[in-house]
Formats: sequence, structure tokens, C-alpha cells
Amino acid sequence: MEELYGLLVTAEPETPPERATAPLAISGDLLMVPGGTLWHRADCPLVAGKVEAVPVDAKLVASGELGACPICEPAEETD
Repeated sequence: MEELYGLLVTAEPETPPERATAPLAISGDLLMVPGGTLWHRADCPLVAGKVEAVPVDAKLVASGELGACPICEPAEETD
């Protein structure tokens, strides 16, 4: 019994392998919701399918009035 206890106590827990996560959004098209504070990729779950979402105003991004969405992490470039 002591031998079994010793094996259980000294055994290191097995760590699960890290999962490769796919990005939530990959679209190059950028959208914003008027009155919002973030800009998003078009396929971001926070704006996808929202009729009020419009193309990003590059002036708002450049001025710092809109921040990049932390969910879809859009690129800092706008067309």
C-alpha cells in the first residue's frame, strides 16, 4: 500500500497538449458600428451579420478614436 501511495504522490501530473487555435476572424475587410469604440474584421463574431456595421472610417482609426477589436485583432492597416 505504501508503494502505491508513493507512486501516486510522486507522479507528476500529465499536462494536456496545447491546442492549436484557429483565428476567429481572417477577413481583410474592416467594419465598425457607428457610435462604437472598436473596429473589426468583417467576419468578427461581434459585427458579422449586423446590418448597422459599416466600412471603417480610416480617419477615426488614424486619430485613435477607434481601437482594434481584441477578439478578431484586425491589422493596423486600412485601405
